[in-house]
Amino acid sequence: MYQKTISLLEQIKESMSVSELHGIICGQVVTKPALNVQQWQATLQEFMSLSDIERQQMKQINLLYEHVHSELTKQAFDFEVLLPDDQASIASRAGALSKWCEGFLASFGIGFDAVASMSEESQEVLRDFVEISNMAWDNEDDSNVQESEDDLMQLIEYVRMATLFLFMDCNAVPEQPEMLH
Repeated sequence: MYQKTISLLEQIKESMSVSELHGIICGQVVTKPALNVQQWQATLQEFMSLSDIERQQMKQINLLYEHVHSELTKQAFDFEVLLPDDQASIASRAGALSKWCEGFLASFGIGFDAVASMSEESQEVLRDFVEISNMAWDNEDDSNVQESEDDLMQLIEYVRMATLFLFMDCNAVPEQPEMLH
C-alpha cells in the first residue's frame, strides 16, 4: 500500500509524504468516523488541492480512506501506521513517523473541537504525538543500530495503539445514568 500511495502522490504532483497523508486521514477518522465521502474530501482539501485530480486517482485516495476507516472502526487491533518498510533506514522510518504525527495532529485539530473535555490520557497522547512530530532522528552513525531499531519499533507500536485508544475515547458513547423506579 505504501508504494502504491507514493506512485499516486507522484502522479498528482503532491509534495505531501505518504505517511503524512495517512496521518491526516487517520485524524479525520478518529474525530469524525461518520463523514461521508464528500465531507471528508472537503476536509482533505484543507491539506491538498483536489481540483486537478482525475477520477481514478480520487478513487485510490478514497480506497485509502475506506481502508483506514475499516481498520479503526472495527476495532480489531489490526490498524497499522503507514510507514516505509523495514528495509528503509531507521532515520527514514523515524522521519516518516514524525510526518505521520504531524498529519494526524493537523487533521485532528480541524475535526475535533473538544480537546479540553477529553480524558487526561487522550490529552497526554496528543502531547506525545507533538513530541514525536518534532523529533529529529539521525542515527546513521549510531554504533548501536539494534537498540535504535528496537526503540523505533516500540515508538511505532505506541503510536498504533494510542491511535486506537484515541478513536475509542473520542467516539465513546456516554453512559446513561440508571433510572430508579
